[in-house]
Amino acid sequence: MKVKRATVTEATLKAIAAKALEMPEKPSQRDVSAREAVMALKREIQVLQKRGYTLDEVAEFLTGQGMPISSPTLRAYLQRSGSAGRTKKATAADTAKATPSAHNAKPEAAAGETKGRFTPRADSDEI
Repeated sequence: MKVKRATVTEATLKAIAAKALEMPEKPSQRDVSAREAVMALKREIQVLQKRGYTLDEVAEFLTGQGMPISSPTLRAYLQRSGSAGRTKKATAADTAKATPSAHNAKPEAAAGETKGRFTPRADSDEI
């Protein structure tokens, strides 16, 4: 028994193609993680902090708007993004402490000298 394959006329095909291009864009249904949401709202959260709101109050606000999050989680996500409100900017003094200068650098060991007590031995065939 032969099975007949479905066929479509060229006119129907053109009509389908035209209607497909007229369809509106479908809204995104992807769920966003709490971390992604905090990153997307980072500037708005910073504005709220500059207006005097604490992270506890911001977390309470976000929870009330349908994004349940605790203040410790909010703080952690902001710190991981590098925008925590309590981070200290490096000063020139901090930079100077971290950069070794010529007068406090340790001298390098001369060729053939060893640092510490370890002295390497020549290889042997013994395991």
